[in-house]
Amino acid sequence: MKKNMIWIALAALIVPALARGLWFYRGIPNQPKISTPDYQALAISQPPLKTPPAGENIKQTVGVVLFDCTKQLPNAADRWNQFQTPPYWNSS
Repeated sequence: MKKNMIWIALAALIVPALARGLWFYRGIPNQPKISTPDYQALAISQPPLKTPPAGENIKQTVGVVLFDCTKQLPNAADRWNQFQTPPYWNSS
């Protein structure tokens, strides 16, 4: 009796999986031959690699850099995220 129950349990596990596999089986995939372009013959234009010279000198001025971290602050009135450039940066 116990041996028959084991075979029934195995069949209850294997038969549904086998039936589902056979039901949805589409056969061996058949991929048609697709011709691709001749990549060796393609010529892609390349931009020049020379960097153009700088047109003018940039004059540095004293300014304020503001890092916006207000979403992280409990009190947005705190100005800890504001940085002012020191005056010696502007010495010319």
